[in-house]
Order: sequence, then C-alpha cells, then structure tokens
Amino acid sequence: MSKLKKQSQVVTGFDYEILDSEQRIVVQQRTGEIKERLRRSAQDIWEIGQKLAQVRSRLKHGQFETWLKAEFGWSRRTAYNFINVYEALAEPANLAQYRYCHICALPFGSTINSKKRPRGNSATCS
Repeated sequence: MSKLKKQSQVVTGFDYEILDSEQRIVVQQRTGEIKERLRRSAQDIWEIGQKLAQVRSRLKHGQFETWLKAEFGWSRRTAYNFINVYEALAEPANLAQYRYCHICALPFGSTINSKKRPRGNSATCS
C-alpha cells in the first residue's frame, strides 16, 4: 500500500481481539485511564482560560501582560491560547463533544461550530 493511501485511512477502532487476554485487559484499562485524563485536561484548559479572562477584565490596560510574566513567565499569546478555548466553548459541558486535539487546536486558528464539530473516532488528529 502506498504511503499516501496509508495516511488517508481513518482508524475506526483498535481490534483488541488480536491481543491475548492479559494484554487486552491491560491495554483496555490504560486506554480508559488515558481518555479520562484527556477529558480532565480539556476541562482544566477551559477553566484556566475562564480564570485568565476574569483576571484580564479586572486589570488595567498593560497590567495583564505584566501579571502574566510575573506570575507564570507567560507571554500574552500563551494566555490567549487558553482564553480562546474558553471563549470558543461557552459552556464546559460542550467539551465532551470534542476530542482533546481539537480543543488544543482552537487557539491556533481552528474553529468549532455545531455543523462541523468533530465526532468520535471519525475525526482524526495529527
């Protein structure tokens, strides 16, 4: 199979039946643990964005960047990566609809809307 064809294939799910019983149990357990941590990470990203937006709204022009640098060593861009996720997804409940990689891509020009939202394993992340 050509390299191009391999890259264009969509993975729909891992075939756990090819693993022996012990491997299957461990791999499926770790899969669930990883997915839970990704869900929590996405929630944390949203909440950090929310809190940054709240602080930004309470500081005078120019103070936000000074505060970011002093408290976190962050640039304005780093903070806005979090804020953009918060602003793009108005409710944290919406996070469950999206894959972690799509949430992380929001600050970098991706958009999420109800007509084009990524769904389950059919959306690919690279």
